[in-house]
Amino acid sequence: MENVFSKYLNQQISIKQNLAIARVNSLEQGTNLVANLLYKLSNNSSLIFLSGGKTPHKLYKKLAKEKRLKALSVALVDERFGTKFHINSNESVIIDSGLIKYFEQKNISFFPILNKSKNLKITADNYEKLIEKLLKQKCSLKIAIFGIGADGHTAGIIPSGNNFNNPIFTTGKNRFVYYFTNNKGIHRKRISITFKSIKQMDYNLIMAFGKDKQTAIAKMFKKGTKSKIPARIFLSPKIARKTLLVTDMI
Repeated sequence: MENVFSKYLNQQISIKQNLAIARVNSLEQGTNLVANLLYKLSNNSSLIFLSGGKTPHKLYKKLAKEKRLKALSVALVDERFGTKFHINSNESVIIDSGLIKYFEQKNISFFPILNKSKNLKITADNYEKLIEKLLKQKCSLKIAIFGIGADGHTAGIIPSGNNFNNPIFTTGKNRFVYYFTNNKGIHRKRISITFKSIKQMDYNLIMAFGKDKQTAIAKMFKKGTKSKIPARIFLSPKIARKTLLVTDMI
């Protein structure tokens, strides 16, 4: 079926609930597909958002090694709050891949979330001001890399439930960036772009590989609220038509 991504891919894609899906056989094949798609989409005036986590790490290493990615600016989708460069930070994962060094060589501006501030709210507020500015600047395309967690979260937007109500869905719903504290869960303190920011993207590329993501993807396609399964944001009609799910689980 013809889709906005069809002209960029050398394989057939399927459509489910308006969402384009590229079926691959492995993480390696999926990584190659996303990298090649980024090379075709991006240019020297693009704004790119990167997610953290294990899934995109191989992608970032590939991008750093091949030195073909073009962009004007690069920012983070979300971050685990703490001291700058802490071992579990998404920024550290990207540094480890060698990609930030590549950005420096190509004079591509990289904007991290963490700074010297030890205050979660202040850090989030400062990042929102930055993101609002970046989204308003003149750029040809805004492209974001996302993953889907086993619990259905995407970016740093985790589900409400189990005595936790994510403020991103309430007080933060009109913000580009917001934060939360969930000390009883695995996510702890997190700063993330919101649904409002996701709506601003021209292309969303979702990477989801392995059996542990199979249940999450199934939940995403079931009817329900986005507060229970945040990844359902990608099924919103205006967002679905500019989103590609790359997976080995469908």
